Amino acid sequence: MLECRDLIEHQIYWKLRMGSAQFWFDNWTDLGALYFQVPVEFGIDDDIHNVNDLVENGMWNVDKMFESLSEDLAHHIVQNIRPPTESSQLDTSFWMLEIRGHFIVKSAWDYLRRRANPRLAYKMIWVKGLPFKISFFMWKVWKAKLPLDDFLRKLGYSMPSKCWCYADPKEESLLHLFFTSNAARSVRSYFLRRAGISLDGLSLHQAITKCWTAPVVPRLKPVLQALPAYIVWELWKRRKSLKYGEVVSVSRVIYQVSSTLQALVQLKRPGLHVPHKWLDVQTMMEQGWIKVNTDGACRGNPRRSSIGFYIRDEVGDLIYAKGREISEGTNNVSEAVAIAETDSMLLKNIIEESWKPPWYITEHVEEILRLKEQSIIKVTHIFREGNTLADHLANYALDEGNTECHGFWDLDSKGRRIINEDKMQCPYIRVKAQHVAACESCWFANSCFCFTVQEDNHEPRQWSFWINAPAHAQDAANGFRLQEHSKNRGNHYRRNGSYHKHSNKAGMGQNACPESTISTATEEDIVRRA
Repeated sequence: MLECRDLIEHQIYWKLRMGSAQFWFDNWTDLGALYFQVPVEFGIDDDIHNVNDLVENGMWNVDKMFESLSEDLAHHIVQNIRPPTESSQLDTSFWMLEIRGHFIVKSAWDYLRRRANPRLAYKMIWVKGLPFKISFFMWKVWKAKLPLDDFLRKLGYSMPSKCWCYADPKEESLLHLFFTSNAARSVRSYFLRRAGISLDGLSLHQAITKCWTAPVVPRLKPVLQALPAYIVWELWKRRKSLKYGEVVSVSRVIYQVSSTLQALVQLKRPGLHVPHKWLDVQTMMEQGWIKVNTDGACRGNPRRSSIGFYIRDEVGDLIYAKGREISEGTNNVSEAVAIAETDSMLLKNIIEESWKPPWYITEHVEEILRLKEQSIIKVTHIFREGNTLADHLANYALDEGNTECHGFWDLDSKGRRIINEDKMQCPYIRVKAQHVAACESCWFANSCFCFTVQEDNHEPRQWSFWINAPAHAQDAANGFRLQEHSKNRGNHYRRNGSYHKHSNKAGMGQNACPESTISTATEEDIVRRA
């Protein structure tokens, strides 16, 4: 422990309160202990013990600071670090290797040890929520450490070998049991075919790795990560049952895998609830109030960061908006710098003092709490769909440069559109891109917009936006609706008092449009055009 002390003590940061930290030997500047930062030609002033020895009347003693330190260190302290306050609270220490600032032996060990590059397999085998016995069994499969006939033969035990497949029995081996047998292929195909994953020409390890690394939405990642472990576990149970006289069908194995996957999903998301109506719209303030929406953007963690915020009055009109780049940091830092109505639940709970802040944003949080005491302020959380303008300003600062707006017309076209949609109480719908074939010049133009959605490994589905023509005043109030075409018969649409039949062919009307009018688009493009 004493050998590690010289390395570990530099990871302890002292937040100044009354200035009780040691001036030379504690890391209170975020640069490390000054004892190791001062050039050789500068001597150590033994009269300076604590940080408050260089404070007079609540201000830094600049002359003494420049006498004791090099010019760059003195400038850094004077410009970036606030002098200690005259309080009875001792300086607070934070362990910089942990977000909450508490010392944990594990983080110190990880900092000191020299680790080899982590292997993907050993990271993906252990799934949170998966029973330990299944994860451990998956590890034994990956390492080929199961007591099968091929493994015993490697140990020098020769014996007759036969697998427990009734249809096509072969020599028992790990590869045959879990990958090439008819049962293994049937179970694997049942689940992976629906996920669009093909394992043709792959080995057992390659097939498992492909399941782990399949490009799916984040919510499905744990399911596909656990799927190979569940499959090999149930195949092993089937093998043991067959060996001792119990018949287990492949359908039973599929049912067991499905049940365990369902239990994993319920464990991962116990409170999963999809409401009937989404309320991600802007709400107007009471009379006499103003609203400040904030957001932070970070291109990496840590990497380039920016903030965006805008102020609106009680009727929703823009008063002021700004987006600017800040110093490099994490997403939590950018959210803390930009904070009243925020899409960060973490910062909202921290400001309400329900949660303890990470050590590296304590200074920003303390400044926010001081400002909060000076006025009547309500801090609320809003989903990102309702915080679109602040997000746009933050990303605009990273992509185009800093921006400052004193009114509606100072915003760019996208910002003005967002303001208008907010005032109209227009909900924001998150749409994911899919392959779409769209026909824009059908014979029923200005009345219906037809398109076909082709999802991966699914048959095409034909949809139409019904957009009422302006000439029909009574129908125009109905807006538009999205309707899926029937698979067995066409759909009829009313126009100018008559009905016309729309063909079930993908994206084509009764009078087929020329092929040149078919274009590729996304659902988001379709919504925007409609």
